[in-house]
Amino acid sequence: MSIVLVTGTGTDIGKTIGTAALAAALRGEGKQVHVVKPIQTGFPGPDGGDLDTVAELTGIDNLHGFERYPEPMAPVAAAQRAGMRLPNATEIAEKIKLIDGPNRVVLVEGAGGLLVRLGEDWALPELAALLPGSQMVIVTRLGLGCLNEAELTVEVARGRGVNVTALGGGSL
Repeated sequence: MSIVLVTGTGTDIGKTIGTAALAAALRGEGKQVHVVKPIQTGFPGPDGGDLDTVAELTGIDNLHGFERYPEPMAPVAAAQRAGMRLPNATEIAEKIKLIDGPNRVVLVEGAGGLLVRLGEDWALPELAALLPGSQMVIVTRLGLGCLNEAELTVEVARGRGVNVTALGGGSL
């Protein structure tokens, strides 16, 4: 049993591709892999989004999405504009813990970068604190300036008590 949070140094830098690559590699090692996208924005209905991409790339069907907001923007703003409720970190952590189990790896893909608010008062570091023993993989873009962005993200995550275990470039 293992929970791995996947975040990035920003938006559109390859978190979903990185999550899919990690999921495929773990499945190739014989692990039972579940992928969670707690908050998805930009897709109003039940279809579309990062979990569909992971399924298409890997064939994995142990997929779990919790909240969906129609507009493609930061989760808090998207929820407010849609007049929809935001979950708190404890609710999300409890749902993830229910998915976790023996001989299982649960990959949890965040939204945007490390500090993008997923609720009124929390982001991935607060979620990690509610998931003892969890690890974090950080995906960074490749290009000029990426090393600084990566170092800053790793430093902030570790400074908040997050166990950062890997850093990947672009699509891991």
